[in-house]
Amino acid sequence: MVDWSAERRSFVEDRLGGMDRPGASARLTLADLSLRPRLGVKGSGAIGWMKRQAVTVPENDNTAVAHGAAMLVARLSPSEALLLDTRGGKVMERLAASLPPHGDGGAYPVPRMDTHAWFHLGGPDAPSLFAKLCAVDLRPEKFPNLSVAQTIAAHLPVIIIRQNVQNAPHFHVLMDSASALYLWDCIVDAMTEFGGVVVAESEAKSR
Repeated sequence: MVDWSAERRSFVEDRLGGMDRPGASARLTLADLSLRPRLGVKGSGAIGWMKRQAVTVPENDNTAVAHGAAMLVARLSPSEALLLDTRGGKVMERLAASLPPHGDGGAYPVPRMDTHAWFHLGGPDAPSLFAKLCAVDLRPEKFPNLSVAQTIAAHLPVIIIRQNVQNAPHFHVLMDSASALYLWDCIVDAMTEFGGVVVAESEAKSR
């Protein structure tokens, strides 16, 4: 079971000094959301378990859907989903408490809080930045809102989820926590061309 009360540090804490407040004209922002709750559910009964918990679940693999105003549900396969707390609250904690470590009806928890870092990239220039790092075409006409890509970026396996904010492209990026610093540095380096800025979690327009 996930210990939500445990004190946690960002996987990229050493890179978070001197963050900016994005101006109205900022076309690309990067934020670390790794301290926000997230949970994986896996197993032959994963989708059924979430539906029994009244969680909104996408009908198709590699798509996502908003569950209310506080959670994003990404379906990775017929037997696996990723739940992201995009606003804060008790929904994720309640769900985690309902799923014991030994599983329930073929559904098992995956401790994404410990295994995966979570970045947020937003703004009109975000798809162009991904073109420098990732082989998947993430332009709006190729990668619609609430699409999910399980792909490679900067030679690392990543999960990328698009969630528009006021019709602007915004992306959640999750990767192995051991690779977080490397990917962060790659993104920051690639952002230079676009005048991108690193912002605090509270400044990320992720909802």
